[in-house]
Amino acid sequence: MAGKIFINYRRDDSAPHALAVAGYLENTFGKRNIFIDIEGLRAGHDFEKMLEGRLGQCKVMLAIIGPNWIDTRDGKTGSRRIDNPEDWVRIEIERALARNIPVIPVLVGKATLPSKSDLPPSLQPLLKHHGATLTTNGFRYEMAGLARDVAYLTGRPWGRMAAAASALILGSYVVVYQLPVWWKAPSKSSADNIHAYFARLMLDQAEAARDWALSVTPGSKTFQDRLADGNPCPMCPEMVVVPAGTFTMGSPPSEPKRFNGEAQVPVTIARPFAVGKFAVTFDQWDACVADGGCNGYRPDDKGWGRGNRPVINVSWDDAKAYAAWLSRKTGKTYRLLSEAEREYVTRAGTTMPFWWGPSISTYQANYDGRYYPYGGVTRGEFRGQTVPVDGFGANPWGLFNVHGNVREWTEDCLNDSNQGNPGNGSARATGDCDWRVVRGGSWNDTSQYLRAAYRFRYHTDHRDSGTGFRLARTLNP
Repeated sequence: MAGKIFINYRRDDSAPHALAVAGYLENTFGKRNIFIDIEGLRAGHDFEKMLEGRLGQCKVMLAIIGPNWIDTRDGKTGSRRIDNPEDWVRIEIERALARNIPVIPVLVGKATLPSKSDLPPSLQPLLKHHGATLTTNGFRYEMAGLARDVAYLTGRPWGRMAAAASALILGSYVVVYQLPVWWKAPSKSSADNIHAYFARLMLDQAEAARDWALSVTPGSKTFQDRLADGNPCPMCPEMVVVPAGTFTMGSPPSEPKRFNGEAQVPVTIARPFAVGKFAVTFDQWDACVADGGCNGYRPDDKGWGRGNRPVINVSWDDAKAYAAWLSRKTGKTYRLLSEAEREYVTRAGTTMPFWWGPSISTYQANYDGRYYPYGGVTRGEFRGQTVPVDGFGANPWGLFNVHGNVREWTEDCLNDSNQGNPGNGSARATGDCDWRVVRGGSWNDTSQYLRAAYRFRYHTDHRDSGTGFRLARTLNP
């Protein structure tokens, strides 16, 4: 039954947060089980009848509370909206409480739970309900716990959800689909082990299930190469095996803010390959320099810190030098992704402008949210710098920050359009090869430039604080 999870929020206070929560829960429980008014209402709908219908189906309500939830004022009277008996945020919570529907206060934007004296008497029972807090840096982990609680309250333990999932075995690699996007199946190589994995998920002990959920990260088969002499390589990138498949590269004519160079072309990736779970970090780059590689170049970090942040101020030539050094150290062939591969792993089987859907907020990615909002979302924040490479949520194939944070170099020479792309996942070696394509958008781009289909280019020697790279490697037969 649709609408089992009702998201209550005040648009002036927490719209981007509410959309981020809705997107996460849609990926976990399915879109039809979530009701949020921005998507659930259409012109001409009777709001009150719609509300009554949705509450009749509702198993749990999330009350998203931001820093201005209490003090948002009516533009005409200047009084607090929460004090108005006709305030719809108030009405929704009152009716849920009256129906004994569990209401979870969800604190966002550094908000704190209101005091009893702040609330009208009809809302004071809300304070007896255990809540959740969501932060920018811990969003995916905190949402994992919240989603587990929601599953419990709606009568859908993780085991049942997992039992409905399907698994595809690619050689010795297991890729699990339709699980929560933050979930990672253990490395398994047989159907028996998959069944054992699902059996493990059947454990209906809330704390044990949550602890296990927080201890894993998204992805399919992951690995870290060793050095050529057989010793461990702690600075080698963690790689994710992505499946073979076919997808449509580019954007449809109906996609807002698309560009002419984004013509749609079919692409078939014939074999699984490995791609970095994260963009290459400063730690990894500095290890190359310390070992005498990367031409001894030490990029400026702008004072933001090195460590687990993506390396920036690196050119295409610099990225190639790092790949060559890592290949020598491991005896494996590392390379930049082709442009087609980069869009393929960004989409991870999805078809929208962003892997999570048609809109984007600054709670989903690192970009300049002050201007030109995309997909009906209100303006967001501007962090003004990169964040660690494991920030935000991973996509369904376990890759982090495929939208935003840093643009990433690809192997392809510049061509004005996707038309003429080889269609087999390989890089284009013709065109203007003094210029190379970058993908993904960065911390200082606005939202439209983070779309999966968006293409840009730089000269091979260009360096800036918004551009880095991640690596791929071909798997042995």
